[in-house]
Amino acid sequence: MMKYLLFLIGLLLGVEVVAQQKGAKITVQSDYLSEQDTLELYYWKDRLSHYPLYDPFAVQSIVCRNGRATFSLDSVSENAFVTLAFPYQKVDVFPVFSILTSTRITAGDDLLINIRPVKGRYRAFDGGYDSRLPIFKGNWHCDFSGKGAAKFQAYMLLDSLLDDTNPKDRFNLDRSNKVLSDQVTKYLVNQMEKFEKGVAILKQYSDQMTTEEYSHLSNDFLGVIYGRVMGFLFKYNADPVSEAEYVQVLQYLRKELYARMIYSDTFNMNSPELYHILTMMAYLEGRRIPGDEVYLKRVMGVIDKYGPNDFIQSRLKTFGLLSRFRDDPNGQVLEEVRATIKNSYELERLKELDLFVVGTEFIDFTLPDQNNVKHSLSEYKGKVVLLDFWYMGCIPCRRLIEHIITPLAKHYRDDSDVQVILVSLDDQEQLKRSIAQGVIPKEAIALYTENQKFQHPLIKKLKIPGYPYPMLLDKEGKRIDAAGKLHDLDKLIEVIEAYK
Repeated sequence: MMKYLLFLIGLLLGVEVVAQQKGAKITVQSDYLSEQDTLELYYWKDRLSHYPLYDPFAVQSIVCRNGRATFSLDSVSENAFVTLAFPYQKVDVFPVFSILTSTRITAGDDLLINIRPVKGRYRAFDGGYDSRLPIFKGNWHCDFSGKGAAKFQAYMLLDSLLDDTNPKDRFNLDRSNKVLSDQVTKYLVNQMEKFEKGVAILKQYSDQMTTEEYSHLSNDFLGVIYGRVMGFLFKYNADPVSEAEYVQVLQYLRKELYARMIYSDTFNMNSPELYHILTMMAYLEGRRIPGDEVYLKRVMGVIDKYGPNDFIQSRLKTFGLLSRFRDDPNGQVLEEVRATIKNSYELERLKELDLFVVGTEFIDFTLPDQNNVKHSLSEYKGKVVLLDFWYMGCIPCRRLIEHIITPLAKHYRDDSDVQVILVSLDDQEQLKRSIAQGVIPKEAIALYTENQKFQHPLIKKLKIPGYPYPMLLDKEGKRIDAAGKLHDLDKLIEVIEAYK
């Protein structure tokens, strides 16, 4: 009987250990936390992009007790990330410049984070947080202990390497040299010095991390560094270069990147930072491939050609479609890519794009105008509809309205076959100010997301990756193929005339 009882106790303890190994725990403590303070933990089970907003996440909110808050995750997946923030640390309802930015977490982690306020650096960022409080970067210091602490500490040290406030760390452009490849090479060498410093930091903690954790952090930091290089390439404004030279530079950067990436057929190189960079390279190169083939198809061809293995190719194609398909919604390309995807998370994400395929009836919705009169999209069947999602703080949104949508609305103001509908993600008061200031043309129907902004069910369902987001619908409410024409007034009018 005693042996049986001991067996049961051992079994229960074993189950508890296994449960802890599958999950994770994070405890936050501080002498500066009051009973009124609330902390939020954002959790991603997987990520395809270095923009966390692209991927679905869950949020735990806990009120501090005795200066402590403990978050428990029942199950932690292979490519999981967390962000720790106070509720006020949001811009467009998403946490930014928070206590702990998006950081990897591993099953079995049992972490204690001691936080204390320090002098941060002011960021003039769109007027501050959503609460209108000013943003200070790095004004909370974290000390980590417990299982999994090493990778969190290493991550914070890597992040500090990216601070370019010291003039000695800045790269000075040689404006006398007009050769693109020379300038990019010099900037890459400059940034690789930071990468090597980052590798040295990781090596200090390597004996406290698994091989996989070390490799993931190294790849993530490499992706951040290359993000800077690609940003430099975008901003470079010397003499125009030929398409051939531009592609040559991209291929050189890709070759140098592959030489530093950690990947193999047995190790899934799960780095959202690198996915973003490699996909960006594919889009830039695909744009420069001559021929009449669909742009998205050319991009997928570049990924097939240069993707190091099937796993990375699958991730790049999925992210590539999620980031750009809504602007160029070719159903044939979507189905061709979907047929090659085996990962369940990637297939689940690609389902989001079915709403946007050309020829598909767009989702119906009902929203109020500034006077709280409700309008349903289905009411406008029988008209060609230009539908645009936007918000006031988005400079490209306002430019599109000024240069394309306003002239278009005036052009068709007496035409009963055409309707312009603008959906604002601002609140009602901001929408009224936009109308009063003449930002929105009076000929358009101006709606808003019922003061829920980005959290409105419609916006969360659409998962639009960037704004403005205009689209054309035919008289049956189906998506019209207007890729490359929505930002050209004359071409846009030609398409509308063809569908009237």
